[in-house]
Amino acid sequence: MFNFLHRRYHYFIVCKADLANKNHLVPTEVYNFAKKYFFWRGRTIKYFEPFISKETQETFAIFGTAKGERTVNRNCLIFLLELYASLSSPAQFKISDDFTTQSRTFGDRTITIYRVKK
Repeated sequence: MFNFLHRRYHYFIVCKADLANKNHLVPTEVYNFAKKYFFWRGRTIKYFEPFISKETQETFAIFGTAKGERTVNRNCLIFLLELYASLSSPAQFKISDDFTTQSRTFGDRTITIYRVKK
């Protein structure tokens, strides 16, 4: 009914991944949360990419609702550029305040949800 309210945004979920577990990079509870979160906003997971930081040696999993095969929104490109810069060297770069964030915790794991305007 109120699905049109969320159609103006793309969503990205970032969580730390676990390289020790070969079968599941991301726990199933985080994956199920991402699917449900995107479903209730009228979206599906179209973008998934693991990222390994060379400086901190941490691995992150990124879920998103925007996929850039043909055309991508300019705001999504700017956000992804800032996101990868902040994940690669957090001391130098940070994500601007233009993108709203939420944090959720699942046991010992914290995920961050970003909302990017189309």
